[in-house]
Amino acid sequence: MQDGALRVAATDAGRQKPFVAFSGLKVAGPATAEVQFRVARAGQLGLAWRLASQKDFAKEQVVLRDVTAGDEFQSMRLEIPTSGNIIHLRLLLPGGDSDLRSLTLSSSSTSTGPAAEPWRAKF
Repeated sequence: MQDGALRVAATDAGRQKPFVAFSGLKVAGPATAEVQFRVARAGQLGLAWRLASQKDFAKEQVVLRDVTAGDEFQSMRLEIPTSGNIIHLRLLLPGGDSDLRSLTLSSSSTSTGPAAEPWRAKF
C-alpha cells in the first residue's frame, strides 16, 4: 500500500503483463466497471471476465482502453458487454508500476429485478 492505493510493481520476468484478479463475484451482466488508478507507463488498461457457465477465460471476453502515464490518479469507465453472471474478473494493467485506488463493478442488467448493490474493491 502506498498513498492509500495498492501498488503493483512490474517485473520484466515473463511475457504476460501484470493483472489483479478478483474471484467469488456474482454480478449480472451487462456491467460497468469504474477504476481509479495511476500508471508509470502508458499502455492499455482493461478487463477480462469469466462467467458462471465457463471453466476458463475466453479470449474474446476482454475490453481494453489506452491510458497515459502520470503522477495523478485517473478514473476510467469500462463497459462489460455480457449477458451472463460474472464470477471472476481480471484487471489488466500496462507494463510498469501501477497504483490502484478502487474498482467498482455495477450491473446494468434489468432482467434481474431491482438494481443490485455495486461490488467494490477498495485498496
